[in-house]
Amino acid sequence: MSETKHAEGDLEMKAPRPVRYEDGWELYRKMGSPKFVAAPMVNQSELPFRLLNRKYKTELCYTPMLHAGLFSRDLNYRHDNFETCKEDRPLVAQFCANDPDTLLSAARHLEGQVDAIDLNFGCPQGIAKRGNYGAFLLSKPQIMKALVTKLHQNLSTPVTCKVRQLNTIDEQETLDMVQMLQDAGCHILTIHGRTKEMLKDKVGPCNFDIIKKVKAHLKIPVFANGGIETLEDVWNTIKYTGVDGVMVSEALLSNPALFAGPGAGPQSFYTGALGPYVDPVVLIREYLAYCKQYPRTVDSSMIRGHIFKILFRSLSAYNGLREELGNMYDPSNIEPLLAKIKERDEALSKEELEAQYAVIPTWYRRHQTHKHSTPKEEKEEVLQEVCPDGFANLFGSFEDGVVLEDTCEPCEAVEEEPANQREFKLHKKEKKKQRAAMKKERARASQAEKQAASAMSESSGESSSP
Repeated sequence: MSETKHAEGDLEMKAPRPVRYEDGWELYRKMGSPKFVAAPMVNQSELPFRLLNRKYKTELCYTPMLHAGLFSRDLNYRHDNFETCKEDRPLVAQFCANDPDTLLSAARHLEGQVDAIDLNFGCPQGIAKRGNYGAFLLSKPQIMKALVTKLHQNLSTPVTCKVRQLNTIDEQETLDMVQMLQDAGCHILTIHGRTKEMLKDKVGPCNFDIIKKVKAHLKIPVFANGGIETLEDVWNTIKYTGVDGVMVSEALLSNPALFAGPGAGPQSFYTGALGPYVDPVVLIREYLAYCKQYPRTVDSSMIRGHIFKILFRSLSAYNGLREELGNMYDPSNIEPLLAKIKERDEALSKEELEAQYAVIPTWYRRHQTHKHSTPKEEKEEVLQEVCPDGFANLFGSFEDGVVLEDTCEPCEAVEEEPANQREFKLHKKEKKKQRAAMKKERARASQAEKQAASAMSESSGESSSP
């Protein structure tokens, strides 16, 4: 509870803010009743990529997951990890946290700048276990409730939550958990139809039945997450589960135009098993244009990562291009590589191109060894391509309980990008030096202001003395 002051100066406890389920629907309508949602993806859902998604019919975007502790106290972290613009709405900012006061302090920096603040209760990675956040709070409902309640009672911006199915025999426990979040003040809930134990080689198919039950159980809007590869999957999920929107992560990294469907723009020369794609070369050029316009929260490794995922099939088709991208320190020099792709594509007939790309999996399929089921009426199962190198390590280093480098959504797998390691380290070192120089400059400017103010004060004192 917060406190208010009477005219006499006495303190009175303010009445708790009531939980109204209709507030969730009001938020949903205010954001345009979005059905196509881009997931929070650390180091991958930055502003330029969000704008590319929005161009191709994504209706709601989430920021990368933000570390509440760092965001609340570190100006440089906020500067480097959050950026938006007037075209970037509706927008939800996601935080990981385990302390209500720290979370509130972080969220207040974004109050009024985003449409909602989302709490990450879904990250299943070891780094989340060490940091005591994400899916490892699912077994600590008292902390989850305290986090949601803190924001609902003290923040004008609505709070939303992203969770996973509980790994319990009784599904009622999952329903009780989401009910608790709703009753604490959660406006919109996203449910991933997998447990926190289902990752890497144990990822398994998404459980659309539990998503359907969660939707039927709650009185607030519900988004589904997990197991989506195509626009058809999106509509099948909505039809089967009744959810109000579908959140997609990995498949959007592979095809940012997924929500737009076939015929959404300039077509490549091939269709492949998933139907016609927007030309990936066109997507790369559009993405780089956004990076040039909004460079603050991107770096070369992030840009190269997006290029690698979008061009995955082309890089797999033509020898030498993957290595060329890996050795490219400055991704703005990508045009010669794009020209090579177009030249080699155009050297083949349409039939040859379709045959070539039909046997090459998308980046989304690169590691999945399970049968991928979408909730179609006929319950059709499509066997995923198998990649021999297994799942890549998702996270970077971890020190003193602070996330240094993280990828939380997508939680299934993130390919380690080919890169010239020496140049990459030099780049990171240079960026660190630039930050130190900025901090030093701010301190120098602050000291100069103090000295100027002191000099003016002394001068004023001298002029007024007899």
